Amino acid sequence: MTLHFDGGWIILTTQGYEYTSATDYHDANWLRCNLEFKIDGLTGKENIFFLTTDIISFKHELQILNKSLQGSAVLSSTDNDTRIEVKSGSRGDLTVSGHITKIGTAQYSIDFNATSDQTMMTRCLEDLQLISEQYPTINIPS
Repeated sequence: MTLHFDGGWIILTTQGYEYTSATDYHDANWLRCNLEFKIDGLTGKENIFFLTTDIISFKHELQILNKSLQGSAVLSSTDNDTRIEVKSGSRGDLTVSGHITKIGTAQYSIDFNATSDQTMMTRCLEDLQLISEQYPTINIPS
């Protein structure tokens, strides 16, 4: 998934399910991802985990935002270390905001707030569709 905005970009790539032999709904749906970013001249690459349902919800919210140009779409990690929000402005302009926090050996926290336009959503939605097809939610309880 690629998000372009003034002053940078964020690229989320999925590496696969984290627990390939899990039979529990929650454990079976963790996705291992890489998050690369360039924000105001700072670049980084982090390993991060999202649930398949996080990706699907973000895609659904972004589809609604793309059609109505009202509201927002949020992708947030379960521990809230990473949060990305795409929000519509009053004239069809978009704001991409959020934070990326790295805890561990190299610690940092980056907050960002940038503008973009609707054209970036088409590519992002295509990417999210491919991710949700390649890594569907599995072991859904009856």
